[in-house]
Amino acid sequence: MADADGPGAGAPLRVPQGMTPEQFRSFASAVRNGAGHLGSDIRVQGSRTAGTARPDSDIDIAIRVSPERFNQLIRERFGTPNPGSAKEHTMLHALEERFGYPVDISVIREGGPFDRGPWVPLPNE
Repeated sequence: MADADGPGAGAPLRVPQGMTPEQFRSFASAVRNGAGHLGSDIRVQGSRTAGTARPDSDIDIAIRVSPERFNQLIRERFGTPNPGSAKEHTMLHALEERFGYPVDISVIREGGPFDRGPWVPLPNE
């Protein structure tokens, strides 16, 4: 299982690249309000935590859940929007309009292939 900063990570970032601490707190609050019911271990990962983001890079959100919770969510959410559908498009861009970059939210299984750093945990409210 990956640790909080990911394997081989250097000094971890406390705020994703391109955000101020105030913007990150506001972003974290919006994400927790919208997706916190899925799980409480919510983190930013990807280029904005590795320090390699471009100005147009998206922000990758990972909601880490136990394997049991992951399987439960898959069963509950199997009827999610079809890729490329208008409903999916609306859902994926809901946060983008508010924060100015595309947002990719994923539910990942602890110990699974996408459970890797570097990470920046979302602050609690």
